Amino acid sequence: MEKKERSLLVLKYGAYTCGIALLFSFLLPSLGVSMGMVQNIIIIILGAEMFFCANEYKQRTQEPLLYKDAFALGWQVSFMAGLINSIIIFIAVKVMGEAEMLNALMKYKPMLVKEGAGDEKTVEILLKTISNP
Repeated sequence: MEKKERSLLVLKYGAYTCGIALLFSFLLPSLGVSMGMVQNIIIIILGAEMFFCANEYKQRTQEPLLYKDAFALGWQVSFMAGLINSIIIFIAVKVMGEAEMLNALMKYKPMLVKEGAGDEKTVEILLKTISNP
């Protein structure tokens, strides 16, 4: 498989992972699912996307998939998903503005206090730090 094809494969599965993770990150907490559970689900999704990427790579090359190749594909998919996610969040913060981002984060304050992230004052300081580094 050419390097370009492999890069497109990694980009495709990285984008899938990022899209699904963002969707679940917004939908599941609104349905009452705890953030810990959402994070566990996202890790499972990441593992599944790594598997599907390695499986498609193996089918395209028609060769046995070596451990080093599977590991490299998994690492690259994870990196690509994180990079795409970071770019999307950066753009969202710049478009929304820091004040709007703080207001959006403050909506999660009661949930964070409930889940044991700290008392109200600590969580508020944490959210202000996140929204204005």
